[in-house]
Amino acid sequence: MSSLLSNSLFSSITLGLRFISNAILFVIIARYLGAEEFGKFTLAISITGIFLVIVDYGFNMQIVRDIATDRNNISSLVNSIISSKLILSVISTVVLVVVLYFIGYPAKTMLIIWIAWIAMLFYSFGQFCNSLFRGFNKFQFETYPTILLNIIQIVLVVIFLICGLSTLSIMIAYLISRIVYFIISFSYVRLKIMRISYRFSFGDGLRSLRESLPFGIHTIISALYFQIDTVLLSYFKGDIEVGYYQAAMRLVLATMILSDIISAAFFPIIAKSSVYDKATFEKMSVKFNKYLILSGCGFASVLYLLAEPIILSLYGNAYHTSITLLQLLSIVVLLRFAGGAYAAVITVTDNQGLRAAGVFVSLIVNLMLNYMLIPLYGASGAAISSIITHLVLVTMYFVFTFRLTGNTLLSKRCSFAVLIIATHTLVLSSLGGICNYLTSSAILVSMTLALYIALEYDEKNNLLQAARKCILRV
Repeated sequence: MSSLLSNSLFSSITLGLRFISNAILFVIIARYLGAEEFGKFTLAISITGIFLVIVDYGFNMQIVRDIATDRNNISSLVNSIISSKLILSVISTVVLVVVLYFIGYPAKTMLIIWIAWIAMLFYSFGQFCNSLFRGFNKFQFETYPTILLNIIQIVLVVIFLICGLSTLSIMIAYLISRIVYFIISFSYVRLKIMRISYRFSFGDGLRSLRESLPFGIHTIISALYFQIDTVLLSYFKGDIEVGYYQAAMRLVLATMILSDIISAAFFPIIAKSSVYDKATFEKMSVKFNKYLILSGCGFASVLYLLAEPIILSLYGNAYHTSITLLQLLSIVVLLRFAGGAYAAVITVTDNQGLRAAGVFVSLIVNLMLNYMLIPLYGASGAAISSIITHLVLVTMYFVFTFRLTGNTLLSKRCSFAVLIIATHTLVLSSLGGICNYLTSSAILVSMTLALYIALEYDEKNNLLQAARKCILRV
C-alpha cells in the first residue's frame, strides 16, 4: 500500500503541474487572443497529436508493463524501441507533409503546425524516458523534468504576451520548453537507471515494431478516434467553431488528470499481480475501477451543473456557445473514466489486440457520425458523436473484460454510490435557477455520501489516518 500511495503522490504532483501549466496556457490563448487564434493553436495540437501517437506506438505503456514483469535485458529493449521511434518519426513526418499539402492550410497555420510537430517529437522521446521510471516505481524522477517544463512554458508565454507577440510565438515557447524537457529526462535516466549506450539498428527497430504491433495499432487508432473530430470540424466549419469546441474539450481533458493519476498508480500493480497473484489482481482491479468510476461521476456532475460559471469565468462572454458543449461533453468525461480500468485489464492480460479491435470499431462509428453530424450541427454534432462513440467503446471493453476474467469489476457499493450521484445531478438539473453556491454545496454533500457508501472499512481507515497525519504536520 505504501508503494501505491507513494506512486499516487508523485503522479499527482507530475500530472497536477502538467494540468495547471496547460490550463493556464490554453485559457490565456483562448481569452486574450480570441476564438479564431485559439482554434489555430488547438488545430495544430490536434493534427500533430494524431501523428505523435504513431511515433509513440504504445511504447510508453509497453515498457512499463515489461519492466514491471521482467527486468532482464532492459538495455536491449530500450535500444530497439528508440530505433523504432526514429523510424516512425521519419515516416510520420513524410506522411504529415503529404496530408498538409492536400489540405492546403494558410501559410501561417502551416508554420504553426510544423513548430508544434517538432515540439511533439521532443516531448515523445522525453515521455518515453520517464516511462522507464514508472516501470521501476521511481515516480519521483518523472516529477522534476515536468516542473522545469511547466515553469519554462509559462514564463516564456507570459513574456511573449507582454511583448504583444502572436500564436506563432506561443508555439515557439511550446517548442523550447519541450526541448529542455527531453534533455533533462534523458539525463535523469542516465543518472538514476542506466547509461544508455545507443546504437541505431534498423533490423532491431523493425523487430520491435512487429512485437509491439497490438500496442501500436491501438495507439494509432486511438489518436484518430480522439482527434479526428477537431480536424473535421475545422474542415467543415472553420477555426472559430474549433475554438468554441476546444474551449469545452480542454476542460474535459483537464479532468483526465485524475484518471491518469489513478491509472499510473494501479497499472504496475495489476500488471505484476496478473502474472503472480490472481487474487490480488482481481481485488486491485475492482478497486481501480471503483476509484475511476466515482471520480468520473463527480467530474461529470460538476461540469454539467456548473458549466455556465466555469466557461464564463475562464474564457469570458465571447465563449457562451461553449456552455452547451461542455454540458454535452460532461457525459464523455463519465464514459472515459468508466472505461479506464477495463482497458487496463485487457492490456495487462496480454490481449491488446482486443483493445485495438474495440478502438477500431469505435473509430469507424466516430468517423461516420462526425461526417454526418458536423456539417448539420457544427460543434454540437461533434460532441454528440463523441458521446455515442465512447458509449460503444466502453460497452465493448466491458464485454471483453468479462469474457477474459469472468468479473464485471463492479461492486454493489460502487453501483449504489453511482446511483446516488446520478440522482442528485438529475434533481438539481430539473430544479434550475439554484445559485452556484447551493449547487456546489449539494454536489459536495452527495459526493461525500457516495464515497462513504462506496469505500470499504479499511479504505476509510486509511483515508482517516492520512488526514490525521496531514493535520498533525500542518
